[in-house]
Amino acid sequence: MFPKSYISHLVGELCASFSVVKSLITCICDFVSFFHLQASRANQMGDRAGAEKNARLARNLNHAAVGLGILVYIIFVAVMVFVLLLY
Repeated sequence: MFPKSYISHLVGELCASFSVVKSLITCICDFVSFFHLQASRANQMGDRAGAEKNARLARNLNHAAVGLGILVYIIFVAVMVFVLLLY
């Protein structure tokens, strides 16, 4: 079907793409940490509304990062299985 060099090149490209996406998910997690810290500071200063807003945003970003990570992992595994079945 496909030459071995093409398959190995394709697997290498997929791994590089997966690495980039993992880096983006890590950046989302950094934002989660930032907003969690902001919520803690607002809570210490007595700003309940600000603390709730930042905590809600941190929670939503955390859920988005986890969901995106699971989705990307499932897609990566599915594509790798598909590529290996072609070979």
